[in-house]
Amino acid sequence: MMEQTISKKKKTNVLEPIINKSGKKSILDPIINNSELISSGWSDDQEKIYDICKNYFELCLACARDEFLYNSFMDPRKTVFFLTDGKWKNPETGDYEYVFVKDEKPWQGVGMTLPEEIKIIFDPHVAWPTLYITSKADKKHQNTITIKEAPLLVEVTENSKTPSLKIISKEEPSEHLELPISKDEIKDYDQTLIMPSYVPNMDMLLNVKLKDSKDPEIIMTCC
Repeated sequence: MMEQTISKKKKTNVLEPIINKSGKKSILDPIINNSELISSGWSDDQEKIYDICKNYFELCLACARDEFLYNSFMDPRKTVFFLTDGKWKNPETGDYEYVFVKDEKPWQGVGMTLPEEIKIIFDPHVAWPTLYITSKADKKHQNTITIKEAPLLVEVTENSKTPSLKIISKEEPSEHLELPISKDEIKDYDQTLIMPSYVPNMDMLLNVKLKDSKDPEIIMTCC
């Protein structure tokens, strides 16, 4: 996932009652939610990666069960705040508040760090995020920097040129990337983040059986 900042303060998971409406308990829950086990032998960066992935997967699962949550998350005005710390400035009241509250408990966000003006697009066909930073100039003089994540590496290109500006191999849990754009210049660029979508409402259960078999040999889903 993209660069992030996570608080080590333990968060109350307000999505758990939504995800586990069936009441079924997983024997993996104590492992997944045991911060002591997670911290054992891990660096701070590894903990951040785990925390962000867990929060995002849970948010996607909860969206499949709660229509209000799903609509709120897909609201372009609110999406980036779901992915960061969960807080936004309500345009109607002017007050800072959480974008989602369940039983008086706020959703405290996925934990990423993103600019408020970034555009988020969800793509169920991708597994890793891609960031496009595109100049607002006319198409003839337009410049686009693409930061594409993939397993074990991040590739940075400019206007889809080859060779890449930079390829970052995963030797450490984190890496720093400096863009050839200043704070003043970034105002002249649009930023678009393509995010993988794991909300299972677009999925299907596939049953595969042999021609002379009554029951399926394989039952699978892509999520």
